[in-house]
Amino acid sequence: MINNTGIQYDAPRLVVKPRALDYGIYKAVENVTMIGPQGVWDVDEGYFEVIMSPLDAIIMGGSTRSIGIDKNFTLDANMSGDPDVDVGNREGIQVYWLCKRKSENFVFPDDPENLTAISMVPRIVSHGINATDLGT
Repeated sequence: MINNTGIQYDAPRLVVKPRALDYGIYKAVENVTMIGPQGVWDVDEGYFEVIMSPLDAIIMGGSTRSIGIDKNFTLDANMSGDPDVDVGNREGIQVYWLCKRKSENFVFPDDPENLTAISMVPRIVSHGINATDLGT
């Protein structure tokens, strides 16, 4: 028998469907009863915990790209999300991007909303004695 939360509770195995229970600690009680003779039964119990899964941060197309300096490109994080909710449910999901040079040592902050927004400086390269590179 399966109740309305998606838990099958009348079989030798307790089957819990994904997302049927909220996060937390649960007590499972097993009652084994012999059909026929009265008074032949036993009870056992155990505990299990439903925990939060880590979020999936996915950049479509892989994590390495080579792009010409004069080309537009898109980094797509639409496959990122929370494996604990239904596929496509992006409620509460925010994506922040941080671009840095490979040689820079930077740890992404715990609270990215406190990052200071910076405007993009166009990269200007001229060749000659007074060469300027505003992109470095």
